[in-house]
Amino acid sequence: MHAWEVDNETGIPDPSAVAYTTSNMFIIYGGPELRPKEIAGVVIGSFVALVLVAGAFVGVAWYMRRRGSRAAAADVSGERYTDAA
Repeated sequence: MHAWEVDNETGIPDPSAVAYTTSNMFIIYGGPELRPKEIAGVVIGSFVALVLVAGAFVGVAWYMRRRGSRAAAADVSGERYTDAA
């Protein structure tokens, strides 16, 4: 972790300045905050991802079931079943 001294006038960190301390206790002010729009974006994005995964499972199950019913129908009628048809 790096701690740079900030110039009070400009608020820009000065990487050439050296800071010394005799304590290992640090208090961080003004850390990252989660804004309501960011929280809503994460919640909505997670919900959309869950719906897409569930839709993929349903789609694959539907395709496999349809494929199995075509193979069974071909077997009953004595025809040869291929996936290309």
